[in-house]
Amino acid sequence: VHNVFPDFLEMVVCALSLGAKEEQYLKIVSRYKPKEVQMLADAFASLVIEMDNDGEGLKDCLGDFFMEHLSFGKNGQFFTPEPICEMMAIITNTGGAGKTVADCACGSGRTLMAAARISRLNCFYGADIDRTCCLMAVINLCLNGMTGEVAWLDSLSNRFYGGWQIAIHQEQPV
Repeated sequence: VHNVFPDFLEMVVCALSLGAKEEQYLKIVSRYKPKEVQMLADAFASLVIEMDNDGEGLKDCLGDFFMEHLSFGKNGQFFTPEPICEMMAIITNTGGAGKTVADCACGSGRTLMAAARISRLNCFYGADIDRTCCLMAVINLCLNGMTGEVAWLDSLSNRFYGGWQIAIHQEQPV
């Protein structure tokens, strides 16, 4: 599970990139048997259904899975409980459109998602030192219609390793 979960996240990010990361997707998927690839595709479909949260959206199932089955608090990775995230979002008053919401240790992005419950029309910026966490945050932002960026970086030393931009795809006229 420690190898498959990051591969799954990477494949989902590739799938959400609308063909821009096709080579990377093919490289990852080549390591799996056809039956396993189908299971990963089914897992993606299940993730989308679960994240819908009965039409409410903004559910961090990836973070919950990560904490329960992978991190076990390793490296101090305990994600902020959702009620605390919601309280912080209310305190910082992220309401209204066009504001910037940032989290320098975003984990799976649940604090950003709490701010999106107030207004999805803001621009969300997350950073984390753990690449797996960054991938979870990218997926959470994408599948919840949030725009912004996620940086894979050490926020204390400002060492940048990579990043992702999340934007709304607009069909180009033919």
